[in-house]
Parts: sequence; structure tokens; C-alpha cells
Amino acid sequence: GATTTTRRRRRRKELEIHAFWLLNIAGNASLLPLIHTPFEFPIKIGMLVAHTLVLQVMLEGMGAAWKKPKNKNKQQQQQQQGSSKYSLSFSLSWWELLYGLGLVGVQLFQSVIHPIFFAHLAFLPLLLWSTYCAFGIVTAAVLYYFCLL
Repeated sequence: GATTTTRRRRRRKELEIHAFWLLNIAGNASLLPLIHTPFEFPIKIGMLVAHTLVLQVMLEGMGAAWKKPKNKNKQQQQQQQGSSKYSLSFSLSWWELLYGLGLVGVQLFQSVIHPIFFAHLAFLPLLLWSTYCAFGIVTAAVLYYFCLL
């Protein structure tokens, strides 16, 4: 009935938010190879981290704004649990955290491992970075697809 429809809407909205987060992070990270000098390294990492933190705070605030104010009456609170279309929250899932840590791993490879072991393969860091970001963008597109079903 109405509760099932409300749960579907809530789940769809949560999927949209997760897809937005992933698309935003992957899209911004895909631009980082354009800033390639060693002098600019702290700037590009700082910009990505600052943007990620601002995005996280905004999405958490958006989830808090969707929550209905709690009533003091316990009976009314119990009736509203599970059926409220406004009980949306945002927290990163394990695979989103893993994707973010993977970006750190790709950057470490590009900065430390590649110059030592694979310096003769000049294209490798850009290939790895582009492939990893493309994986995130395609995953976000699939999530958006499931939101539209």
C-alpha cells in the first residue's frame, strides 16, 4: 500500500544522493591530472578534499532537512516510524568509502610507485587515473538508471 510506495520513494531518493556523491567525486577527481606539476600537488589535493568535505556536510544537512520534527507523544512517533517520507539520511556506504580510498591509492601509485618502477611507461598514471574515474562515473550512471526504474 502507501507504506511500500513511501519506502520506494525514500530508497530512490537515497540512491539519487549516493549516485550524485559518486558522480561528483569521480568527475572532480578526473580533472586532477590536468594539474600536473609537483608544485601544484598540495593545491589539487587540498581542493579535492575540501570539496569532498563540503559535499559531505551539505548532503548530511539535506538528509537532516528531510527529517520531520519529532513529536513528544511516543504513540505518534511509533506510528510515524517507517512510514514517513521525510526520514531521509545520508552516510557513505562501504563501497563509497572504498572508492574514495582507491583514489588515494591511485594517487600514491602515480606519485611514488610509478616514478621508481615504471618510469619508462609515461602513459600509465594517466591511463590508471582515467580508468578508475570512468569506473566511478559509469557506476553513478547505473545508480541513476535504477533511480529512474
